[in-house]
Amino acid sequence: MKRIIIIMTTALLWCASANAQNIRLGEKIPEISVESILGEQLRLIEQEYTCLIFMHSKCEPCATALPQFHKIASPISERLAVVLLTNESSDMEEELNQRFGSYVTSIAFDRNKHTYRAFGINFVPFGVIYHTKNRRIEWFGSIQQLDNAQLNAICKTQK
Repeated sequence: MKRIIIIMTTALLWCASANAQNIRLGEKIPEISVESILGEQLRLIEQEYTCLIFMHSKCEPCATALPQFHKIASPISERLAVVLLTNESSDMEEELNQRFGSYVTSIAFDRNKHTYRAFGINFVPFGVIYHTKNRRIEWFGSIQQLDNAQLNAICKTQK
């Protein structure tokens, strides 16, 4: 009986650590490894802040969340770059550009799912906003929960 309890406890601890979040506010972002016109690590972004939006084109919540997010993000596009990050094949680029290109600064492809794993992404749409230069996380969560006031506060815009 004691052995069963130890095995169950070990299994529960392992499961909890497997689902643990890999990012925290104020910490540096994990390594990014993507295919993008902005470079493999998105180092060519010029805006002060970057918002990575992890998504999938066949996900209905993603398709509806992106236009809504664009409404609050477009007024501050000079301060905030929006990068759509997908683990779909890069031959989907044309379709993704047609559907979502007007909402984002760039589209990036995580072919080996390295970046998804590094950030601990388990559901989409999921956003991470970080300071581009020092690469420190300013915000993360479901982009559907972000509103105009929060986004302006994160990106420290003057209103």
